[in-house]
Amino acid sequence: MVLIAKWLLENDPEARILVITDRDELDKQIAGVMRNAGVIGDNAPSPRITSRADFVAKLGATTPRLLCALIHKFDIADFKGPVPAVYGRFYVFVDECHRTQGGDMNKQMKRWLEGAIFIGFTGTPLLRKDKLKLMTRDIFGTYIHTYKFHEGVADGVILDLKYEARDVPQRLTSPTAIDQWFERATKNLNNFQKAILRKRWATMEELMSSGKRKQRIIASIIEDFRLKPRLNNDRGTAMLVVASIYDACHYFRLFQNTFFGIHCGIITSFEPNASAISREPRQSDERYKFDTYTKYLLKKGLTTRQYEEEAKRRFIEEPANMKLLIVVGKLLAKSSLTPHVKRSTISVNRCRCHGRLSTISLISAVMRPTRMRSTRRSRCAFRSTKWWRYSPVPTQRLPRS
Repeated sequence: MVLIAKWLLENDPEARILVITDRDELDKQIAGVMRNAGVIGDNAPSPRITSRADFVAKLGATTPRLLCALIHKFDIADFKGPVPAVYGRFYVFVDECHRTQGGDMNKQMKRWLEGAIFIGFTGTPLLRKDKLKLMTRDIFGTYIHTYKFHEGVADGVILDLKYEARDVPQRLTSPTAIDQWFERATKNLNNFQKAILRKRWATMEELMSSGKRKQRIIASIIEDFRLKPRLNNDRGTAMLVVASIYDACHYFRLFQNTFFGIHCGIITSFEPNASAISREPRQSDERYKFDTYTKYLLKKGLTTRQYEEEAKRRFIEEPANMKLLIVVGKLLAKSSLTPHVKRSTISVNRCRCHGRLSTISLISAVMRPTRMRSTRRSRCAFRSTKWWRYSPVPTQRLPRS
C-alpha cells in the first residue's frame, strides 16, 4: 500500500490517494507509516480526516494529495442528494476490505467517488458467499496480486506457524443433573425470576466457566512460561483468547491467586457503570465484571482507557513485566496488539456449546502475530484449548499451502 501510494503520487501529477479504514486505531497507524516512509513530509499536516465536514472540504480542494479517513465519514443518510465536489484523480485504498464493504457505506463511497479506482487490501478475504455477505471479489473484482503465507515465510517477512491442540477434559455433561441443580438453587423464585436467571446464567455458559477447568488451563499456561524457550526468557508474550467478558474477568481473578498474576492484564470492551448495575443481583455476571474492574484494575483513579493503554504499552515494550493479556474473541481480529506479539503464543479457549470464534476472526488473529518486527528469527505458536467431544491430535506444523 505504501509503495504504490508513493509511486502514484510521484508519477501521476493528478493522482490523489484516499486510504479508507474502519477504526480509528488503524487509521492512526497507517498515517504514521505513510509519514515514516516519506510519502508525506515530516512537517506536513496530518492526512487524517477529523470530521465529515473536513472530509467534504478536502475532497474538493487541491491539497492534500493524501487523505486517510474512516469509512463512517461517508454520510449514508442521503442516497439521493447531491454528491460533494471532487478534485483530482482519486485512487481509493480500502484496508481490511473484508469488513464494512458489503453495505450502504460502500455504496455511498462509490457514489461520492464515481470515477475513482478502488483497490482492496486484506489478508482474510471473504470467500464463502451467503445471503448476508458478498464475497470480497464481488465488490472489488479479481486479484491484482496475492502474497501467500509460505512465500512470506520463505522471504523472512513473517514467521512460521506452529499449531498445538490440547484437550482439557470436562465430564459434567448430564443435562438432567444440571437442571436438578438449577431447580434446587432457584426453588424460592417464581417462574418469571427463574426465566431471567436462565437467560443470564445459561446452563452451558456456567459449565464452560467452571473454576476447575480454568485452573487446569491456567496451570498449563504457567507451565509453558516456565519451560518453553520462547516464553521463559522474559522476552516472549502470550494472549489468552476467551469467548466472553465474564470469562476474561474470571480468568484474570484466578490468575491473581498465583504468582503469575502480577504479569497479567485484561483487554475487553467492558466499561464499568455504577448506575447500570444498581439493580443487578449481588451474584450476577454484570456485577462480577463490574467488581473485577473497580476492585482489581482501576486503582488510583485510573479510567478504563488509561488502564488498557498502559497494559498495551507494557505488553509491547516491557514483556518481562506484562507477559500475558487476556482478551475476548470478538476483539482479537481488530486488536492492534497482535502485530506486536513477539515470540508469542496465542491460547484460544473455545467451546462448541459456548459459541465459536468466526473463521475470519481466527485466521486474522493467527496470521497477525507471525509478522516480523525485527531481524531476529523466531517462531510463533498457536495453541487451542477445547473441551467436550474433542480428540487431541499430535503437535503438527500447519501446511504451507
